[in-house]
Amino acid sequence: MISIKTPTSPLAPATNATISSFVQTKSTKNVLPLVSVNNENRSPNINRRSSHSELSGVVMEEVQRAKQHFLRRAIREFENGGSYRAIADKYPFVDENALKIISACREAYNGGNCRRVAEKYSLNDEASLKRIHYYSLITSAAGSAGTALLKGENCDVVAKAHGIEDPPGLSMMQAFAACRHGKQIIMNGHSANEASQKYGITDEKVMNELKDFEKKHHATPQNYLSKSLDAAVLHNEKMKRNGVSPYNFNNVLLPDYNDPTSPLPGT
Repeated sequence: MISIKTPTSPLAPATNATISSFVQTKSTKNVLPLVSVNNENRSPNINRRSSHSELSGVVMEEVQRAKQHFLRRAIREFENGGSYRAIADKYPFVDENALKIISACREAYNGGNCRRVAEKYSLNDEASLKRIHYYSLITSAAGSAGTALLKGENCDVVAKAHGIEDPPGLSMMQAFAACRHGKQIIMNGHSANEASQKYGITDEKVMNELKDFEKKHHATPQNYLSKSLDAAVLHNEKMKRNGVSPYNFNNVLLPDYNDPTSPLPGT
């Protein structure tokens, strides 16, 4: 007969404390914390993304340099008589319209009449016209709008001759006339109103500037040398002081046509 002996020292009854201790030990044994697992999985991904971003930046720089090189070649070929279509086929990234605008800006900068230049290249959209007008205003080449203003011609006359109708262009012309000529005749005893009528200045902000100038400097005749017109007649001089040639249009990328008052990149 088989006998079963009971233990002389019976097991202590299970309590909530012993159950809790058992569960906690079993749940953490040989198991990494969740946060640690996530960190280990995440770090390599971050490094890979960082490396990918750096590589993308290097590739984009190389693409930009290649575009500069081929754009210069495209411009040279166009100026030597190449057709828009042939050049666009040869250099697919160069837009025909971009070649037209760059060439038109060059001609305007060299003294071409804005209206005739725009007609020559069939450019009549507002953004293109603003760029053409801008380059005619910042140059001192014979025949340009900037040269006419330098000579003291009335803003309205110059605007009509070059077809300048956009508000930024007109405002720039009037600011130029005010600084270059209006302030000078005020210092020679004329009023701000007389200066405005003589040079066709109607922009309210420019008028207020002349009136403020009149209050400070009226009846004190002397030579007034414009020092505040960086946006127009002093634009070239400022660029020269910075060591940049304002006449070099060959080292340009496709310009940002959304900002017609900014110089072409690389000029």
